[in-house]
Amino acid sequence: MQAITITLSPGTARPEQLETEVNEVLATLADPKSPAAQAVVAAGLDLTSLQGARVQVAPATMGFGPVDIVITMFANITSHVAKTLWDQILLPRVKGKLGSNAAGKRQEGAAQDPPASAE
Repeated sequence: MQAITITLSPGTARPEQLETEVNEVLATLADPKSPAAQAVVAAGLDLTSLQGARVQVAPATMGFGPVDIVITMFANITSHVAKTLWDQILLPRVKGKLGSNAAGKRQEGAAQDPPASAE
């Protein structure tokens, strides 16, 4: 599995709330009849590449005041797929459960594939 990061501006939800909610949505992808799995297929994404996917969510920095949030996705996907997954499947469900301001905007260019290994 690869680790791909997406950075968000601050929202109202705490990182641990986002992590729990996103991982719950990802867990539902094991059932191809779940609404989230159907949304993945409708978005043109490969559902099998997301099996076993999970995320970790943490503040980008420590400090006072609002700080960016970093979501690290562990899955066999590219950064383009991660952006689509976040924008079209995960974010709408997070907002539906935690509120419309739960997660801030995705920072453009913030989804990054890991660096290629020097083998």
